[in-house]
This record gives sequence, C-alpha cells and structure tokens, in this order.
Amino acid sequence: MRLRYLTLSLASALVFSLAACSDGSSSKAGDESDSSSSTGGNSSGGVASSSSVCESCVTADQLPTNMTLGKLYGTNLWLSAGVNGLYSLWFLDSTSTNAYGYSVIYSDFNNGTLTFDNSSGRSYDVTSSIGTAIKNGIESGITLAFSYTEDSTLQVSVNDEEPVNVETAKYLAVAGYLSKAITIVDKKLSWVSGDSNSTYFFFDKGRYVRTGHSKGDFWEAGYYDVHRQSLIILPDFYMTDGSVKSMDLFEAATTTAGYNLKESGVTRAYTESDLTVDYVDTDLLVNTWVGVENGYNWTFVLKDDALFTAIAKQGLSSTVESRTGTWGVFGDRLVFQTSSCMNTKTCSGQVYGIVSDLTEDSFSYSSTDTTDFAYPESWTVPVYE
Repeated sequence: MRLRYLTLSLASALVFSLAACSDGSSSKAGDESDSSSSTGGNSSGGVASSSSVCESCVTADQLPTNMTLGKLYGTNLWLSAGVNGLYSLWFLDSTSTNAYGYSVIYSDFNNGTLTFDNSSGRSYDVTSSIGTAIKNGIESGITLAFSYTEDSTLQVSVNDEEPVNVETAKYLAVAGYLSKAITIVDKKLSWVSGDSNSTYFFFDKGRYVRTGHSKGDFWEAGYYDVHRQSLIILPDFYMTDGSVKSMDLFEAATTTAGYNLKESGVTRAYTESDLTVDYVDTDLLVNTWVGVENGYNWTFVLKDDALFTAIAKQGLSSTVESRTGTWGVFGDRLVFQTSSCMNTKTCSGQVYGIVSDLTEDSFSYSSTDTTDFAYPESWTVPVYE
C-alpha cells in the first residue's frame, strides 16, 4: 500500500483517520489502504475528466465559489469551486460549521460533472455512522451533474437522483488567517528545524512545488487553493522519504514573518519571501527533443496529453534505456513520473528539475537526478535528414 497516513485540521473536534505516501511512490498510484484517507491520480496529470463534449452543460465559470447542494448522509452538502480546477466537497453538520468529512479533486469540469471517488483526496470521521456512510459513498463514487432549468435556475443531481436547486453560500472569513489563494502567488514559504526543512513555492494557476528534507530529501508538485479558509495542498507528482502526505489541509495564521501552518494540532512557522519565476510556456515543450548526457544520446517526445517517451542510445542503434510515463509543468519546474522503463533496478521513477532559456528550438534543464541515466542538461529539437 502506497498511502499510509493523512493529517488534516478541521474546525470540529472529530477524530479522523489518517493516510500518507510511502518511500519513492507517486500520486499516480491509486491503491487503497486500511485507513479512511488517501489520494490517487491518473495518467493525465491528476485531472479528472470526461471523454465527450456537452455544449449545453454548465461551465466551471458559471459555478458559485461556495454553494450548498442539499443533504446527503444526514449532512449538509457544501461544494467549494476554485478558479484553477480544485474542488472540495464538504459534509457538514446542521450549522454548516463542523465537518464529518470532505473530499478534494482536481478536475477540468468537463460535461458539467464532478466525481469524488477513491482517486480523490478524502477524509471522514471514522467514529460515527455518518462517517461510515461517507466512506462507503466515496468508495462507490459520488457524482455531481450540474444543469440549468428552462428558467435558468442552476441545479445539481447527486448520483443521478432528482435535481435540486444549487444555493449560493458564503463563508464568514476570520481575520488573521489566509483567505484567498492569490495572496500567496509568487511567494515562497520556508520552515527549518534542525536538519529538517520544508519550502513551498506557490505559482500562478493554482500550482505549487515543495522541496525539503526529513528522513531524506523529498519533493512534490501539485495543486493548491484556499477553501473555507483552509489551505489545501494536493500533490500530483512526488518523490518522498515517507514524509510527503497525500493531501494537506492547513489553517494558515498570518504572522509578521509569514504564516503559521497548523494541521492536526501541529504548528510550523513558515517565513514568507518573494519568488521570481520565469514561467514555462507548456505549449513550447510539446515537441520532440534530443540531448546528450553521460555519453548517452537521448530522444524525448513530450505529448500534449501529458504523456512522454524517452529513449537513450549508445551510438546509432544500441538502445540502452527506454521510458514511458507522464510529465507536468509547475511554474518553472518540469517533472516526470515514469510508468515503465527498461532498466527497472536503476530507473529514476520521479525526475524533477528547473527549466530555463526555453525557446522553440532549445532549453536548459537543471535536474536533481544524479544517476547514470540522468536526463540531459541541454535539450534541442532534432535535425532531420
């Protein structure tokens, strides 16, 4: 099992079960554990989507930021919709203050639907029958299908049940806490304690990278937003020493130096600083690239569906390594998750690096990989005869 514990911080005093990511794993894994909290991903970089197009469906920009969707499992159903694709479904008590559980996905909202299932980040109260119902519901899949009536009333059908009206909701923000994600765009938050350290790089479009050291070095890349005044962190790619969690939900209290991030009763003081980013044009990366490293001639194909292939040769015809997997761009960082490779014992499952000097013809790549089959530092488009 790749997910072991997940910590979170909610306004209620409920006891939630916990889960996290194991050594060397990636969020592409969707394995289930004995815990009631986990997350998964997919081959398209963590975006949940549908395959067909519905021109008459509700679009993401037509959704309220916060909305109530009626009742489910004896709870008030609350949905928060972020402008950058992060959606959180909350199962609240009668006061809409305390949560029995929640589920988070990153989605393109294709066809006006959202599905919260075992591939989503999730947690629920394991001590109550309501929590058990939420657990079972998410395992079966909770689908929200949005539509308009003839008089333009926004409605939602939960699991194909009779549609109910969507009601716009408001969350009363508490002063002194982070309440909008835009506040931390192009910011770096750093924490150090002895040999342990953690640094978040928050980019635009709701994407982030974290690097650090706990039991060993780690990095993660994924999506973030602020819902119900909670900073949600949802990794999609990562290399972990066991300390990277499958999802974080922080209370972020403002300080003179930055933020105190609190989760499950543990508070860490992060110092804020400005972040200068040379944002990568992802469209320019979609191409065939070649490069040389450690005497190996590499050919990469980065596809627009977030898939990649990589082949390394010695000379003209001797293939010594081949890989397939997924890739993603987060700010100025290019990350790879390998799903198959020729040399399984020495294959780097996760590769992370910084892109610079990107043009239509070339770019530089500063990677953390130090193996024999490390990716090239200089990439160019191939020459065809």
